[in-house]
Amino acid sequence: MHYDIAIVGGGISGLSALHYCRKFHPSKKIVLLEKSSQCGGNIQTTFRDGFLWENGPRSFLAKEPAMAELIEDLGLSSNLVEANAKSKKRYIIKNAKLEAVPMGPMQMFRSPLSNWAVLKELKKEWSLRSVSAKGETVAEFARRRWGAEIATTFIGPMVSGVFAGDAEKLEVEAAFPRLLALEKEKGSVLKGALFGKKRKGPFEGVRSSRLLSFKNGMEELPQSLIKVYGENIKTDKSVSSINREGEDWVLATENAGVIEKVTAKSLLLSCPMDVISSLFDDTPELPSEVLAYPPLLVLHLGFEKIVHDYEGFGYLAPVPEGLSALGVLLNDHIFPGLAHVGSSMTIMAGGMRFAEMSKNEIAEWVEKLIFEQKKLLGIEADVLVKEVCFYERSIPQYNRGTCAYWEKLQNWAQVSGVSLCGNYLHGVGINDCVRNAKEWALSL
Repeated sequence: MHYDIAIVGGGISGLSALHYCRKFHPSKKIVLLEKSSQCGGNIQTTFRDGFLWENGPRSFLAKEPAMAELIEDLGLSSNLVEANAKSKKRYIIKNAKLEAVPMGPMQMFRSPLSNWAVLKELKKEWSLRSVSAKGETVAEFARRRWGAEIATTFIGPMVSGVFAGDAEKLEVEAAFPRLLALEKEKGSVLKGALFGKKRKGPFEGVRSSRLLSFKNGMEELPQSLIKVYGENIKTDKSVSSINREGEDWVLATENAGVIEKVTAKSLLLSCPMDVISSLFDDTPELPSEVLAYPPLLVLHLGFEKIVHDYEGFGYLAPVPEGLSALGVLLNDHIFPGLAHVGSSMTIMAGGMRFAEMSKNEIAEWVEKLIFEQKKLLGIEADVLVKEVCFYERSIPQYNRGTCAYWEKLQNWAQVSGVSLCGNYLHGVGINDCVRNAKEWALSL
């Protein structure tokens, strides 16, 4: 079969690219090839015994215009749900206790997470004239601007929560470019965050800082795209080779030993970076520490009734606490209107902190995590139901050297005549993926 455009990879990047390409270029013949039996990547919602659980991302910030446009185009605006106001409260573990993260200057003065040394560093940051060195890590950035204690207590856990990553390895320019922008524009990250221009969000009546999901969970988004564009999607099509023949790309797909060929004038690669490297001989060499994909264990626990007194989004665990979990979501207070009975929480473990975690150890990890969380929260009730999801490869890590690699990769793509779009490039969040997909479609 011959197409105008072939998209390799059916995660949210590929699906969004398909949508915007069909929207802006309706006459083009497009095919999306996905190696598994289901598109959507790690956006997976599980319903079990009255509980709704997210195995992948559980929400998105209401700030991205491309995301708002996609949702409106799909007719999903009425299915949006806004996170409970109580979910703005976050906790960090300190000395085996949940301590609320200060949400303002006065709370910072009274918080057990703070002290005079921390307050002194925060005051100094307002007038600190310092610039980031090339390849600076998130931890190095945090220590330079706020000191070692803030880097360990606040920034390290934040990186674990967003990337399941290691702040000592993650490159700040790649992972959190907004921090560098505030430093450059305002001379102070805190000053920029507090007094920077507040932009109106693209979702009517919802502030851009609020979290959103869907009535039937996050998987409602990819499922809606699949329903609309099913005729353009071919699943169980593992691409085994890609070659150039004249002006066309020739893709060989394999399924159960059956090989088929697809030809296309244009090619978009929205599969993982190491998969791209395996399909082309001349891609820039990918250092092992750059764009690594660590394992991640997602453990959902359901209880018959409310089992703790904490209200908020959840909590993160700094490395010095020595806990097995990276963080925990207190599902009762995030989207309480979704399908839900009793009380539930979602525990994340693994990531770069426990990069050697393997599938064979899951039972042992589950037992240890349940014991830790029951002790930490003082839970005496038995677990009513549990659900385990293990990703051998989870979130791509934008470690030191990522920006330099991106530059080489994009130069290669331009010379080779391919397009790139995925969470390995310029943002791991759903908003990032959708925005980049729209930008690609507009560039055609």
